[in-house]
Parts: sequence; structure tokens; C-alpha cells
Amino acid sequence: MALTERDMKELLDVHEFYLRLLKQSLGHDVPLPLGLDNLGNEANESERTETEATLRRWLDLLDLAITAPMLRDAFKTMPRGPLMGSLLYHYVNKSSHSDTDRDKADFIVTLLFRTPDDAENWDATGRSFGGIILPPFEAFLLRTLGLTEMPFLPAEDAQVAQEFDFVFEEIEDLRHFDQLIDSGLMQKARDLKHTLGSSFYHPHVLAVVASYNVYFGKRFDELFHAATKQIKEFADRLQAEGGSLMARVDGDVIVKQLAEVQESKILQTEYGRAQDQLRMLSKFKKAVDVRKGTKDSAAAIAAAYKQPLGGTSTTAPKPQAEPNVAPISAALGSAANASLEDVRFAGMQESIRNFVRGAAGKDNLEVPVHHGSLLLTAYEVEAFRSDFSKEKSFRADLANLLVSNVTLLARMTSELADFKTKRNSAYLWKPHADSLSCLLNVAETMIEKAEQIAQLAETRGLKDKVEIVRGSIERVHEQVLTVAKALQTIDTNQAERY
Repeated sequence: MALTERDMKELLDVHEFYLRLLKQSLGHDVPLPLGLDNLGNEANESERTETEATLRRWLDLLDLAITAPMLRDAFKTMPRGPLMGSLLYHYVNKSSHSDTDRDKADFIVTLLFRTPDDAENWDATGRSFGGIILPPFEAFLLRTLGLTEMPFLPAEDAQVAQEFDFVFEEIEDLRHFDQLIDSGLMQKARDLKHTLGSSFYHPHVLAVVASYNVYFGKRFDELFHAATKQIKEFADRLQAEGGSLMARVDGDVIVKQLAEVQESKILQTEYGRAQDQLRMLSKFKKAVDVRKGTKDSAAAIAAAYKQPLGGTSTTAPKPQAEPNVAPISAALGSAANASLEDVRFAGMQESIRNFVRGAAGKDNLEVPVHHGSLLLTAYEVEAFRSDFSKEKSFRADLANLLVSNVTLLARMTSELADFKTKRNSAYLWKPHADSLSCLLNVAETMIEKAEQIAQLAETRGLKDKVEIVRGSIERVHEQVLTVAKALQTIDTNQAERY
């Protein structure tokens, strides 16, 4: 198929840039293959078609030679211009993609997001939970890619893209650089990008990724600079007090290592090659914390998180709010936690609803959630597909109850998985324990509401509806017991390992 004028222009721009980049790297010109020596001056349509095919294959080869770090180095001094749009257009429209292509597209779209034109107006940190990125950037991507409407995005890939919302939240909970390194969130984000496959190049996904990258970069820099400042100041103070450079700080970490930390050198190193240095910096930060006596007491925090469970009881605490209050935050103990859980709960509910509506015709569905999946009954599927937002009736109350209970189960499943993976850490379990405690309160409220609906159905002789509600109650109750038992594993024995 002959290339359009747009395709040919973008390929020629990319080709010229690649040759210039390789010449700088190699120190000599790159010899062109036979057939490209007369590029742009073909005598007839047949020659042009043959040249276009050769150019495509040649660029596939050059793509193997051009790496993401090479692009990053090149654009350190180059201003944003049409070339960046040409590169993105090229990566998105390739017939097949490699991991290297994804890394390069990842870099280019983030650079575009970070450095808007004067005519554009989007906030480089702006986003909203639920996978909705500020529309102006998505519109910009559509124009850059020559599209007039948003292409189709499979529901399962839209769900994966929405996982970045949870990564956002987890990063927001981190307060120290060593927490960030130990959390595994950087690798988690890379895994999500890999899982998306070809959907990574969808304009909405690219916008999500760009927003995440910019936010993560900002947060990383904040925590990194705070850690290096603390490390350097600690080393300087010890030396000012007459301490030896060879004195041990903690374990095998000595003062000399702290004093020799080179902040700028680490930041200038490509991420893939800097991981050992980042882990070492995290180790230094922990050593300084231990020496200064500022490390959080895991025992004290664990004890605090046992209280909402009522000691050894497996019953969730009694909520203070009326069971029929609309905002779920009414059932939560902390205003800050309540507000955050409201957002997470609403985002999860909308995510499940979108997935269910995208799987039309299926009665029983297995919905993917963070770290697992959830099997929905036919009644629950129907509840998510229905819209009773403007109706006050028994069927509306029943549908809303089923939707809320399924969302609660999904939130608990997700949060419990994260809690279990971080349970033996010094502090990374804390935000997840916090969320689970909130969700236990929510569960108590929902169970009470469900009991009221079950009694009403029984009074009306709706035996099938009673069974549906009782089944939903039982699922929530079983999950409550599982969560409560998991939270009660937090004890002072954990602190002794740190």
C-alpha cells in the first residue's frame, strides 16, 4: 500500500533525525542501502512505491540502533518542535512494536506533556481518578496522530490503564525515598505498560502514561533530593564533630560513603543503569534514620491499627453514622481517610461498571481487579448495567446495594493483596491497613442496610430477592472475617525484625 503524503513526510523526518543521531554517535556517516540513494527523486510511481517499502524496512533496522537513552540525551538540548510529533506518529503507526519502541514512545509522549506549546493549556500534574486525564492533551494527541475521533480501546486494557490511578494513590502515601524504592511501584508501572501491549499506543493510554510519568518524576525528585540532603547533612555534622570518615553508621555503612554521595551523577545516569545506585542510596537513608533514631516504631503503629478491630474480635466496629447516609465516608473514622476512600470507592465502582457494560450479552462475569478477579452473579451483572439513579423504588435500592457490595468486595480484595505483600515491612503496610480498617466500617454499614432490604423483601413475599440479598451479605461477611484476621497479624513481633 502506497504511503500517504503525511506518512512519507513523517518517515523522512524520522529518517533524517536518526541518521544525524547515529552520525554523532559513530563519528562518521551511515551508508544508505541500495534503493535509498535517490530518496525523494523517484522517476515514476513504481520506483516511489519500491523506495517507500525499502525506507520502511530501513527504519525498522535503524529503530534497533536507536535507544530510548539516546533520545533522552539528544533532547536535553533540542527544543520541542514538529520532530517530536513525527517520532510519536512513527512509533504509534508501526506495524509491529518492540519493548524499545514502547520505551521511546513513552519518553516522547511524556516530553510532549511536560512541555506544552503556548497555545495549549494543560496541567502537567493534572488528572482525576477513574482514568480521566485532562481532555486538552488527549485532543492534542489526536491531532498529532492525524485522528478525527478516539479509536476503540478494549475494556480489559482500559481496566489495566486505570490501574495507574492506584499507583498514583500509593505514591501519594509515600513520605521517604527508601519507601519508594522498597515499594516496587516503579517496576509495577513498567509491568502495567508491558501488559497493555499494542493498546499502549492508544491516545487515551498515552495520556494516562504521560500524566503518570510527569507526576512520578516530580515525586521522585522531591523524595530523592530530601534523602540526599539528609544524608549529606548527617555526614557533614559527624565530621564537624570530629568523627572519623571510617566510622560505622549502621551495619556496613560508613560515614565516608555518605559523604561521597554524588546527587547530580546519579540523576544524570539512565534509570536502567542507575538502579544499583538508587538501592544503595535507599540503604544509606535507612542507616541515617536508624542512627538518628527517627525510624517509625512498627510496634506502636501496629498497636494503633489493632484498635479499630476491637482487640481480638473479628467483628468490625459499629459505625457512628446512620446506615442510609449516601456518602460512604459517613461510616469512616478519619476525615482524611474517608475522603480518600470515597475517591477510591467511586473509581472502583465506575471501573467495574464500564467493564460490565463493555461485556454485553454475558450473564456471569469474572471482573479483573487489582491483584485478582471477582466473579459476578447474573443479578449483580444486571445491577451494574441498570441505571436507577433517578428512581426511588425497591428495585433501585436492591440494585444499588448489589453494586455497592460488589465494589466493597473488589476494594477489599485489592487492598488486602497489597497489605499481605507488605505486611512484613517496617511501614509500607500502614496505608493499606488504614484503608482496610475504613472498609470494615463501610462493610458494617452495608450489612445493616442489606438486612433492612432483606426484611422488606421477606415482608413482600419476594423469596428470590431475599436469597439474592442474603447471598450478597454472606459474601461481604466472609470477606470481613478474612480482612479482620489479616489485620490482627500486625503485632510487635514485626517490629523486632527492624
